[in-house]
Amino acid sequence: MLSNKRSAVVEFGVKPLGATVTTQETTESTPHNLVATEPIKTWPSPNKVLFYSQAPNGVWDALHEDACEEASLLMVHYWLTGQKPSIGEHENNIQNMVRWEQDHHYSESINNQQIVAVAKQYLSIDLLESKINKVNDLETILTSGRPVLIPADGKALHNPHFKNGGPEYHMLVVVGYDTNNFIVMDPGTKFGKNYKYDKTVLLGAIAAWQGSDTLPDRSVFTLQN
Repeated sequence: MLSNKRSAVVEFGVKPLGATVTTQETTESTPHNLVATEPIKTWPSPNKVLFYSQAPNGVWDALHEDACEEASLLMVHYWLTGQKPSIGEHENNIQNMVRWEQDHHYSESINNQQIVAVAKQYLSIDLLESKINKVNDLETILTSGRPVLIPADGKALHNPHFKNGGPEYHMLVVVGYDTNNFIVMDPGTKFGKNYKYDKTVLLGAIAAWQGSDTLPDRSVFTLQN
């Protein structure tokens, strides 16, 4: 990625694939800060990061309420492999992934160690866990051309499109940044494509799932070189 000294916005190329209405969201009809007002610098990669919801068909049952990790990992998987599944195929991929996790005795939400294991065992993705202490640490990873998976306290994200203040635990994919914001693919809202979180807010929301609650943490996940 180019630094923001050379471009107002740094981001992977993105193609939306029909995000759906969710019961996590408010009924607001106006997207929040969705479209960059300045040209977007696209990385020269044949495989673009695609946006997919964690509830592809808009069915927000218990399975899909907890499918943020699966959807986020799958978005990275699609980016790596160049796949462009349909909404129906993506739904099947989530269902199959959850079924595999259940067969291997994972709970609905998975901790940091399990995220690495599931990525490796199910998707053959080697994830590297990194500690983020300041905004520049995350920008440096993005500048290397790799998307970043972030586990977070959903309520600390202060996303106006989440109902009830947001989920206790959430995961999303960071794909770029501009002067004030990190640009993400957030599977928990139909407005999740190119969604912008204030840099300080996103950094402060990073958290680890501890089995029944989240605890502040600085661990994020990216692809090993």
